[in-house]
Amino acid sequence: MNDAVGQMEPNPEIIAAVRESAAKGASIREMVAEIRSRLVGVDDPTFLVLWYLMKAFSLRLTEALPVRDWLAGLTNDDEIDSLILPRINGTRGKWSLDSDGSEDQPPVEAKGPAHGLPVAEQRS
Repeated sequence: MNDAVGQMEPNPEIIAAVRESAAKGASIREMVAEIRSRLVGVDDPTFLVLWYLMKAFSLRLTEALPVRDWLAGLTNDDEIDSLILPRINGTRGKWSLDSDGSEDQPPVEAKGPAHGLPVAEQRS
């Protein structure tokens, strides 16, 4: 990956929304829909969906990668839920305390498009 990706910061509104969904027992399909609904003008959100899941739930890339296959239709909802939800629940102690995705840094205030990833509410 290039340096630009390493410098991106997640939109705290997206992180908070997907964590709230997880806390309420949402499925992977519901969490992915939450992320996608907040991305505007992104033709292929696969990378961003994985990235947000990793950031929101302290997952490693290898733990999040099965979502890519699920998005491509290679696995069904039950399979992806059984693979990923236990991993998300396993990191609950980390993400339930850090609701904005800042990883122990002061929250990033969302103003306008967040690193080229505007939230849906900002559409005119």
